[in-house]
Amino acid sequence: MDTHSHMKDSRDLLGLHLVAKIIGTHTVDVEREFNRHMPTHWGSVGEWVNALIHGRTKAGGLDALQLHRLHAALELASLVAYEELCARPVLNTPLDCEHYLRCHLGGRERELFCAVYLNGRNRVLACHDLFEGTVDGAAVYPRDVVAAALNWGASAVIVAHNHPSGSLDPSEADRQITHRLRDALSLVDIRLLDHLIVARGGIYSMASYCEAGF
Repeated sequence: MDTHSHMKDSRDLLGLHLVAKIIGTHTVDVEREFNRHMPTHWGSVGEWVNALIHGRTKAGGLDALQLHRLHAALELASLVAYEELCARPVLNTPLDCEHYLRCHLGGRERELFCAVYLNGRNRVLACHDLFEGTVDGAAVYPRDVVAAALNWGASAVIVAHNHPSGSLDPSEADRQITHRLRDALSLVDIRLLDHLIVARGGIYSMASYCEAGF
């Protein structure tokens, strides 16, 4: 069988080449392992690598050191994306955060809730992880979001969390916490610009779809 028969596009082949360089092996060996699982399980190299790191699948001959290298590479990619986000002179839309949020949240096993704090000119002041939960949800406390926003002198906030299930659909709990956050922040004249949901399928903007009263 053609080893490229299950490839979605050239980005997958590039990703496999990078994985091989990171773990110090041949691309053809990595490609063979990827193709062995991909047709029924993983839609992209990124999903496959996250599955390897979190123990949801295994690849023949991959040892603990190689897994640590892959994990470090993903963390470095998230750091680079964060620095690029902070270097932007202005955010024109909350979805300008998409690259960073997908790097930071996309492959996690548990829900993680974070907030991006912006000044009056919509420039990023900071991004903080605030709450971590199970795959079913995270306990979110509006007072902590407000306190951090005041600490940073923020004029606006974008909040985001991931859905490990892969679904981009907001839950009723997502809508309720968005209402609570919007109301709490408005009491101190801080705007909630959006609540973004990150999953393997992409990113969902609650503001763009007029969810939760935006």
